[in-house]
Amino acid sequence: MTHAVVVPFAATHAPSLARLYLAARRATFHWAPPGRFALQDFEADTAGEVIDVALHDGEPVGFVSVWMPAHFIHHLYVDAAYQGLGVGTHLLERALQRIGRPAGLKCVERNARALAFYRAKGWRFVAHGEDDLGRHHLLAFAPVTPP
Repeated sequence: MTHAVVVPFAATHAPSLARLYLAARRATFHWAPPGRFALQDFEADTAGEVIDVALHDGEPVGFVSVWMPAHFIHHLYVDAAYQGLGVGTHLLERALQRIGRPAGLKCVERNARALAFYRAKGWRFVAHGEDDLGRHHLLAFAPVTPP
């Protein structure tokens, strides 16, 4: 992993994370209407969630947010310049430490790179769903049980 450290969210991280969240969603969900995403979405979309932040040289480069009542990873985003360096893996591991097992998440079907990432980390398909971004996969992570 790059020299990023994962820390609990602090209010001082919010402006940088709002910009990261906006840029990442615009790039990832390029088929969505241009006005679909806004800077203020970060605060609204993570309200009530536990957030951990990846910092590189003190600057946020990614985050994961968890909806604890459902053991659900709601958001995991990494700045494009830090993707492929282990930041997402470290954030995912932190979320799983918080949640325990089983854990769930959803991933938009057209986001092939993210789906490949989660599958490589041991997440398995549970069901399909659909929302305004299109069809998505519900994925689960559970402990391996011996036969």
